[in-house]
Amino acid sequence: MAFQRPREPETPFSSHAETEDGRIRVTVEDNGLVSTLSIAPRAMRNGSDELAELILATVREAQTAWFRKKLDKGPEASPDQEMIRKDLAEAEAAFERRLAELRQMMAELRDS
Repeated sequence: MAFQRPREPETPFSSHAETEDGRIRVTVEDNGLVSTLSIAPRAMRNGSDELAELILATVREAQTAWFRKKLDKGPEASPDQEMIRKDLAEAEAAFERRLAELRQMMAELRDS
């Protein structure tokens, strides 16, 4: 799966990633949480499993870029490890809820 290089962020630690064709776009803000998830209408043509895979891969790409920035700035810029774990757990739970909603919508579209 190919990704475009992350765009220059608007804030020091925010990161952006998108699929090569731009169908899925994700922004991770300074706190390490996903702040935006954009899905182009043409991405909805994919099956739910393929769409979920694209979304997860794009989120991971943005998060990886965020972590790299944190590491490059050194320990003085890194927040508390426990805070990071908590924030990531919250982000993952929110993402799982959104993914379940998308799967439900796709199932309803298929059934209609």
